[in-house]
Amino acid sequence: MDCQNSAESIERSIFDRVSTLALGIIITVIPAGALSVQVSEKTPGKPQAVGPSLEVGEVIPSFNLRDQNGDRQTFESLRGSKGLLLLVHRSADW
Repeated sequence: MDCQNSAESIERSIFDRVSTLALGIIITVIPAGALSVQVSEKTPGKPQAVGPSLEVGEVIPSFNLRDQNGDRQTFESLRGSKGLLLLVHRSADW
């Protein structure tokens, strides 16, 4: 009789541990999945491809963008006597 009670106790203990582990996994995975869906919905899609670069002597399209200080800049406001080398770099300031 003691062996049977001991075996049942062990089975119950294993079942309780497995149940607790399964519940913990479910509680962790469901919110993580929901968060993943929310993040993927907010993540912008793949950037559109830009056409070929300009040829030498070709006029660039006009632009009006903010610089790192928040000031508006255009080609005309940036161009010097020798022209303009424009480098667009995504900010690493998070």
